Amino acid sequence: MALIGPYSAGNPFTRGSIVSWDDLANTTVLAVNMPNVSGVRNDPWSKYPTSVDQIETSTGYDFLSLLQTAYQTAVEAGDRAPVASFTVGTSTVNEGTTLNFDASASTDPDLAVIGFNEALTYAWNFDDGTTSTLKTATKTYPRSVSVRP
Repeated sequence: MALIGPYSAGNPFTRGSIVSWDDLANTTVLAVNMPNVSGVRNDPWSKYPTSVDQIETSTGYDFLSLLQTAYQTAVEAGDRAPVASFTVGTSTVNEGTTLNFDASASTDPDLAVIGFNEALTYAWNFDDGTTSTLKTATKTYPRSVSVRP
């Protein structure tokens, strides 16, 4: 098993390098379980991928115990970030136009693979300070008003 992270400004990757979810995006975990039997010596390692969780279950070891618990769970299971995808329902945007934002095409590539009971959540942050947590949101931007002294 290997946890591989990027160099940052010439500094090597360490467990202390993972301090936010964004840091996990630049890490790679290689977990391989090759059987200890005759004839596998020439097999490519890529024939035996697994998860850290599966190796820990079969060995009884906790390999990534020094990582913060939330990150450890995600790394061990091979959890990947969701893929955000959205559309804005109009091609012409004018002041006063109501825009429809739709994130229904967003996906979580791990949902079926690792079996976590995860659900996608949504967060729209508009430039006027308003927000929405719905999968589809509408926003009407008012007409600009010029005020002269």
